[in-house]
Amino acid sequence: MFMYGIQLLGSLSEESIKSRRQLFKSFGWTDFHISELVRRNPSAFLPSEETNRKKMDFLMNELGYNPDYLAAHSALFTYSLNNRLMPRHRVLRVLKEKGLLGCNFYSASLKTE
Repeated sequence: MFMYGIQLLGSLSEESIKSRRQLFKSFGWTDFHISELVRRNPSAFLPSEETNRKKMDFLMNELGYNPDYLAAHSALFTYSLNNRLMPRHRVLRVLKEKGLLGCNFYSASLKTE
């Protein structure tokens, strides 16, 4: 992870890092949560602010996850919102409605095609 952290620092300006921190704080994240996310998965900070805004809106407002959970499950920020997270959520919602749900969203999002 150290090398990914170095890549993060080399890829983003100080201003970009500050604006991304502010974005996370606007969703109720604390400095601890942000540090934990970056420590676990520095590449979660690399997508554009708009991409991260959409992911956090979906994960926090649609699915109801809190910053503690998301910081601990940082892999969710590395997946495509439109190609992975949202389609799997729709499938799991249908399975849950039919009483066939056998796993949670995080487990389903980890599985590859």
